[in-house]
Formats: sequence, structure tokens, C-alpha cells
Amino acid sequence: QELDRQLAGWLAKAGGTTSGGDPLPIDGLRAIIAPKRVFILGPSHHVYLPGCAISKCPKYNTPLGDLIIDQEVNKALYKTGQFEHMSQDTDEDEHSIEMHLPYVYKVFEKQIDKVKVVPILVGALTESTERQFGKLMAPYLGNPENLFI
Repeated sequence: QELDRQLAGWLAKAGGTTSGGDPLPIDGLRAIIAPKRVFILGPSHHVYLPGCAISKCPKYNTPLGDLIIDQEVNKALYKTGQFEHMSQDTDEDEHSIEMHLPYVYKVFEKQIDKVKVVPILVGALTESTERQFGKLMAPYLGNPENLFI
């Protein structure tokens, strides 16, 4: 309840509130209004990772509620042969993605059943692998139904 109250207060300061006190998205951020998918990229702090990894979990639990992981996108990314799966321990220990989850839930609270997340753990990429992953992610970045954090 405290987290929910804090997030509502911070979001209200960032973009105002509705007449009911609900936080509004910041004006001009088209992706915040109605994306169907939120990509959350976080640097790996706990394990060495030469590339990028995706979660095997079906959902992430937050103190505010569950965020569903987009299994279709995860399968498509894994099929490229460029993404590996995070171990359960790595997924649970890494906080770089985790710290964004309550914000994502709070921002989309009223339409949470329409939003899925794609958590991606980013390792120690070289300039060459950065370009490679950039090409793989470009179609998703170009789609206005996707939001990137």
C-alpha cells in the first residue's frame, strides 16, 4: 500500500492527475498511452553475459499485481539464436529489471490486462554485438505499440 501511494504521488507530479486522482501519462509520450508491450532492458550486474538473455517465467510478481511476460515475443527472440534464457537464480537476483516493474504496473494499472512485458537482460556487448542486437530489436522499436525502458 505504501509503494502504491508513493508511485501514485510521483506519477501525479510528473504528469498531473485525473479528476479521480489517477495519474496521467506525461503529455506527448504516445507509447505510454496505449502500448500493448513494454520492453524492459536492464544491465546484468550479477552474472557475466556476453549477449542478451530473456526470462523463462510466464509472469513477474510485483507488490501491486502480476505483469504477464509476452511469450510469443520471447519465443521469436529465442529463435533468432542470439538470445539465451536467464536461469531462475539470475532472473530472481537481478534488480536492474525488477526496479522498473512496479512503475510499469502502476502506469498501466487501468489496462493491465492488455499490456505484456518483455524483460531483456543485457550483458557485456561489444560494438559488433550491439549492432547485431540493434538490428534484431529495430522492428520492435519501430512498432508504435511497443514501449522501451
